[in-house]
Amino acid sequence: MKTLLPAAIRRSLMFTAVVALSLAYPASVQAVPTTYQYTGNPFTEVSGPYTTSMFVTAMVTLAGPLPPNFIGPSSPRLLHCPMGCKP
Repeated sequence: MKTLLPAAIRRSLMFTAVVALSLAYPASVQAVPTTYQYTGNPFTEVSGPYTTSMFVTAMVTLAGPLPPNFIGPSSPRLLHCPMGCKP
């Protein structure tokens, strides 16, 4: 039995370390940034420098993916609109 005791203690310490690291660094903190791209329909009514062959494009990068059927505010990490946009 004396040879099993050090192995059992070692396994117990390893398990404790894994649990402690899992609590310190949860998976939600390690989310992968997700980029969404939007391309609108061509403009139907225009004035100034715009033409009916132009359309709106935008890219937004979030800290992680949105859940299915998400409705509500979000906090973009990056918002890009080539023609200009306001967050």
